[in-house]
Amino acid sequence: MLVPCNQGTVFDMADTGLMYHHSRELKSIVYGELSADSRYYDPFFKDAYVWLEKEVGFSPLFLAVGQTIEDIRMTGYQDNWRRKVSTNEYRRAGNSPNHVLFSFDALDGVFMDYSYWHIVLNANHKNYRVSNYETRLIFKPSWEKNRWLRYAKQHPHSVQLVRPNTDLRKAGRIWTRNNQTKTILEGMEFKNIKVKRIRL
Repeated sequence: MLVPCNQGTVFDMADTGLMYHHSRELKSIVYGELSADSRYYDPFFKDAYVWLEKEVGFSPLFLAVGQTIEDIRMTGYQDNWRRKVSTNEYRRAGNSPNHVLFSFDALDGVFMDYSYWHIVLNANHKNYRVSNYETRLIFKPSWEKNRWLRYAKQHPHSVQLVRPNTDLRKAGRIWTRNNQTKTILEGMEFKNIKVKRIRL
């Protein structure tokens, strides 16, 4: 699939094997376009998301960019099987999340360096004042799309994309934690669904 790059050139996504991955709870899935909504921000990271919203101009929907299981771990899909939630706290039987992973062949949006994004996630001690230099480390404004994609392929678990919305019907691949969830999604008319477990 050919995707326009920032400078008007064309980059062939089929040559990269990369996909854009987004995981979310089954109960929040719609058969159609999903929009980011600041009302549902994780309370622990809400101020970081508000900072990002001001930077990019929209409420962000996060997607991991890559082709490996390490990239998919950025989405939190593996939490389906995580029993330990804190130092001394374990999930009770039947109380696990039910995340569904949607993977897309091509999307546009704002790329971010995942490792430098942690500057913002940990900036509560300075009231989320992030310097221009730190902001450039996160967004790398001089990088074209093809450079981001090369970097994602060479360095798994390093690149994420944010955009205001995504049409879940256009996912090229969907993973679920069990057959029951697969059946529910098929009833919603989703296609290309597999039951797929990944190791913690």
